[in-house]
Amino acid sequence: MRQLLGCKLSEQIMLDSGKLGGAWLHSTNKVYEIAYTMDHTGAKGRLHHLTYNVENR
Repeated sequence: MRQLLGCKLSEQIMLDSGKLGGAWLHSTNKVYEIAYTMDHTGAKGRLHHLTYNVENR
């Protein structure tokens, strides 16, 4: 995401094992637009949720 899309890292979780447990990235002035974390079950490719910012109802 950082290399190909130019996203900037705003926060991250580093586990005691040295593995990256999660990261929050942004491409605009928002705190974050994209977040990902490891799944505690060890599963891969699961989607938790999507959110949208709308200007009005």
